Amino acid sequence: MIDQLKQSDIMSQGVFVALTGLVIVFLVLSLFFLTIKLMQKAGSRKNK
Repeated sequence: MIDQLKQSDIMSQGVFVALTGLVIVFLVLSLFFLTIKLMQKAGSRKNK
């Protein structure tokens, strides 16, 4: 019984870490994408 609880705890921790990792990666990628868009807008304004 205790072993099962420990295993499920490790599983839930793994899922939690995986989800938080995905969220962090998504946030970083979206920030990166936004900065590129802003740079392009600034560049096009300078060219005109």
